Amino acid sequence: VTILNASNETAEVFGMVKTSLRQAGTPIPINDAWIASHALEVGAVVVTYDKHFAMVPGLRLWCNI
Repeated sequence: VTILNASNETAEVFGMVKTSLRQAGTPIPINDAWIASHALEVGAVVVTYDKHFAMVPGLRLWCNI
């Protein structure tokens, strides 16, 4: 198992994600915004059943929604 730590870049992506979603009127829970931001930063796929992750532009999902 590889552990990917959050970085300053993760925080920058987080700021962009939160701002973008708020401006679009589609905010998501803060913890999920961190997950999405880290996945975007490292190019990971998010495996989830939470449909709100689909609101994050560019996020790759593996889900059953």
